[in-house]
Amino acid sequence: RFLGAPLIAGLTRVPVTREDGDDGQRFTAAHDGYRARYGLVHERSLFLARGGASLEGTDRLTFSGGRAPRPSAALPAAIRFHLHPGVVATRTAEGVSLSARGTSFAFFADAPVDLEDSIFFADNAGARRTLQIVVSFDPTERSEINWRFARAR
Repeated sequence: RFLGAPLIAGLTRVPVTREDGDDGQRFTAAHDGYRARYGLVHERSLFLARGGASLEGTDRLTFSGGRAPRPSAALPAAIRFHLHPGVVATRTAEGVSLSARGTSFAFFADAPVDLEDSIFFADNAGARRTLQIVVSFDPTERSEINWRFARAR
């Protein structure tokens, strides 16, 4: 009783790989935390270019165990990137423009991109308003989303 409610079953498989190359580093991780409820496994692959000029990612949601929804069953999903309150974010025709401390980046994805309100909790002064980048898609229609943060020139 002192520790609260017992933990419930969650992730059972979390494979991780990392590759170092001359042009940068690749990191891939997956988890099955959505398997019980949706029959999905999430995998994210990240590639950080040497020098930090770009971070490219691919998010995959794949149906596990041959369990796929009926074609008429939409399954809305979103990839969310919560931003620090010090980041200025502006929606552009191609994605999102980001700037902080004199450095600018652009965010692009091959799916619809929006900016939404969010809350930053990691501040000693308490919760602060901020924004999040949201990439929406339906994994019954497509299983993979590619996105990229690129330093603006």
